[in-house]
Amino acid sequence: MSAIFKAAASYAAEHGWPIVQNYGMRPDGGCMCYLGMGCGMPGKHPVHVDWLLHATADEEKIAAWFENDEPWNIGLPLGPSSGLLDTEWDDEKSFATAKRFGLLGVPTLGYSSSRGGHRLWKLDPRLVDLPKGVQKIDGLEVRFGGGGRMSQSIIPPSVHHTGKRYAWEPGMSPDEIEPATMPEALVLAVIAAVGGNGGDGLITKDTIYERVIVEGERHDAIVSWISSEIMRMRDPHDPKEQQNVLMVCRALNQTRMAKPLDDKELKQIWISQLRWGMKARAAGAVKIASTDEGADEKVEEARKKNPHTASGLEFRSNEWFPGLWRLTVVHSDPKEFRLGVPLPGAVDDDDERMRVFVSLTSADWSSPIAVARKVLEATGTIDVTDPNPKEWAKIWNGYSYKPEGEKKAVKVRGLKVKLMDEREEEWPPAEQQRYSVVAGWLLDALSNIAKPEPESDDSTPHPSGRPCWVRVGDDDYQLFFSWSRVFEDIQKTRKVRLNEGDMIALKRRMLAATGEQEFKIERVRTEAGVRRRYIVWTQSHIAHLEDIAHPDGESDPKALIYRGQIEFQKPITSAGTRESGPE
Repeated sequence: MSAIFKAAASYAAEHGWPIVQNYGMRPDGGCMCYLGMGCGMPGKHPVHVDWLLHATADEEKIAAWFENDEPWNIGLPLGPSSGLLDTEWDDEKSFATAKRFGLLGVPTLGYSSSRGGHRLWKLDPRLVDLPKGVQKIDGLEVRFGGGGRMSQSIIPPSVHHTGKRYAWEPGMSPDEIEPATMPEALVLAVIAAVGGNGGDGLITKDTIYERVIVEGERHDAIVSWISSEIMRMRDPHDPKEQQNVLMVCRALNQTRMAKPLDDKELKQIWISQLRWGMKARAAGAVKIASTDEGADEKVEEARKKNPHTASGLEFRSNEWFPGLWRLTVVHSDPKEFRLGVPLPGAVDDDDERMRVFVSLTSADWSSPIAVARKVLEATGTIDVTDPNPKEWAKIWNGYSYKPEGEKKAVKVRGLKVKLMDEREEEWPPAEQQRYSVVAGWLLDALSNIAKPEPESDDSTPHPSGRPCWVRVGDDDYQLFFSWSRVFEDIQKTRKVRLNEGDMIALKRRMLAATGEQEFKIERVRTEAGVRRRYIVWTQSHIAHLEDIAHPDGESDPKALIYRGQIEFQKPITSAGTRESGPE
């Protein structure tokens, strides 16, 4: 188990802290959530929307999070659930505020983050009754979970999106010191600020217009403004309108921030909020404004006439939108496009019982007819090509038309692009990747092959090309087989269909693992006088194949049988020595 799990278990068991499961960071620098590199708060937000209900001090539940060695981060809920509150500074202004209130001189729990520091204190009962959960005092952020508002802090040894770990200050970990009472002056300042008599106040969508935003408030201010603007957009799918709002956002960032956000960070926040807004609007969180008198009646009339609405699609502004359809892009090998389609009669986007999932390949995704066929097969009732297949092709792919009296054509974006705008993303574990599954099938086929008996004179390749161990010395064996023949047998025995791409992908990974340019090839004349071409592998090739098939380190039972049959050798390490195999 990871260091983060051990710390979480210790906090829960020894200190009674409820722990919040948060998304961590992927190796490529993206958040573990479906937004990946586009996440505006990478590694700093909970897995569950109602995360306070899922916070737990149960060691078994915490252990279950880390069963697959996923790099989750952990958080501490602040307020009555933990009895703690947090003060954080991340710039010169907030650090000066912390010093002014004497926070640095009081022995209490404390840890460092990427840019600043945290101090944890006993929760003051007076803060619980306040109508807010977080308050800033001259840039210093105080999180106390008042008024039933949920607030948390990411705690050590979680990993920041910069790659740096949160770490306890020397002598200030929970194993070394108890939390102290926060200085009275700061408690009174928070109470006064929430009451409207001081401090910076609550960040709203209009705050960015009212005053200059200091460094510790930038993220909250820009998120509040963007989310408000997206809800007011006429069509969040329209690229021109998106660019217009983003342009204004960039201008505000440069003119209303004491220190502007980096443009890359700003764009990540924008993308994250745009996707959220699209989903919220599609789910009916906001009614789309219209300047067309009688627009509602026109939309309702169109819905009655057009059968596509029965499949959960939405018609407005004279074009089609995803409505209750959902797309998840599964980053497997090859990629899967998982289309969620509601069954007839579904009205609630949250009722998964009324939804079927259609698995599409990239070729299917590009073809409106293939999509229609897969939807019909999955639902048994919804035929999106009925009554006009050509109309469905336009709805899916998009089209252009020239309005009467206009010289310039208007482009209408298709469902294919709009669904991709709102997509969720899923990264399956390595052992579920296509190449890993294929490697497992090959490993299974090769693991059944026994070496010749020492007294046997028969030590020649199989004339059909099936895998066969051949003795090339007293105690040295090599595996001879035909690449195409062994995969032909796999398809027959497992009743699966493999394409050339599957075999090429696996071959490339094997060559990369072994460092070879090509596998060793030998031509052997069979008893029938035919010269057959064989690939020649050694035990180390099987080791590399097993690493690809079982990246989590858990071996297939048949591979273990093979290891018992033949002395297993690990590949040579960079130090020039062989790693020892299992007993």
